[in-house]
Amino acid sequence: DGAEADPAPPILRRATVGDVPHIQSLVNSYAAKGEMLPRSLNEIYENLRDYFILDHGGRLVGAVACHVSWSFLGVQHHIYNVMSISACVIAL
Repeated sequence: DGAEADPAPPILRRATVGDVPHIQSLVNSYAAKGEMLPRSLNEIYENLRDYFILDHGGRLVGAVACHVSWSFLGVQHHIYNVMSISACVIAL
C-alpha cells in the first residue's frame, strides 16, 4: 500500500535541566518578534519546576510555564488562586 504510518503524537512532559537552553531559544525567538517577554537562562533554571515542554520525536516544539500566585482580594481577604500561563509552540 506504501502508506506511511502516522508519526507518534507530541508528548507533553516536565522540562529537565537539559531542556533549558532549548526553552530559552524558543521563548526568545518569540520575544525578538515582540510576542512575549525574553527569559534569561537564570530565570528559566530558577523556575524550571514550572515548565513543561512539548516533545515531538525528541525535538522540543513547545514550552509552557505555569506559575501559581496568590492574591488577597475583597474586604474579608479571600484568597484566590491565579495561574498565569506563558506558552509558545512552533509548527509541527
